[in-house]
Amino acid sequence: MLSLAGVAAEPNEDGKIAITAAVPSGGFVTHTIDAPVNVSIEQTDEGADLALEIEAADGTKAILQFRVAPPVNGLARGRGCS
Repeated sequence: MLSLAGVAAEPNEDGKIAITAAVPSGGFVTHTIDAPVNVSIEQTDEGADLALEIEAADGTKAILQFRVAPPVNGLARGRGCS
């Protein structure tokens, strides 16, 4: 499981959306979606975020699923992504 570090968007005609996650061994990994045409968020009935879906102009989709991570070494629980 990776921890979500951030989502950044370039709001222009040839925009991109970058999803960055922290790697457990250290460092970060970034996935970039070129020319996004649709962004949607799936939520539970209670309003909690379940997933983020980003569709690119070529029809490919990036789907980021959220879940609550268990406590680690006494730290507060945070959200993770897979």
